[in-house]
Amino acid sequence: MTQSTAAPATGSTENTPDTAVPNALNTTGSKLVYLHITTNREVTIDEIQDDLQMKKITLYSVLGTLKDNGLIEQNGDVYSEQTIAATASD
Repeated sequence: MTQSTAAPATGSTENTPDTAVPNALNTTGSKLVYLHITTNREVTIDEIQDDLQMKKITLYSVLGTLKDNGLIEQNGDVYSEQTIAATASD
């Protein structure tokens, strides 16, 4: 007799942040790092490395690409999602 798989828990997305990934991200690594940063708000490269088990050399490349695309910003050792400054329009 075959058992069916369990159905997903109801209400499991109530506290889940918006997980939309920009179209500019075309690698699994860049998507993963972007989502990790946006989910955790502010993280250091050491925290990303520990949490995602990625090599630092890879992270430097991915973080550079994310910064070049204007998706994240760096303030010292801390990476966070790019904030969009509101401009007054007349």
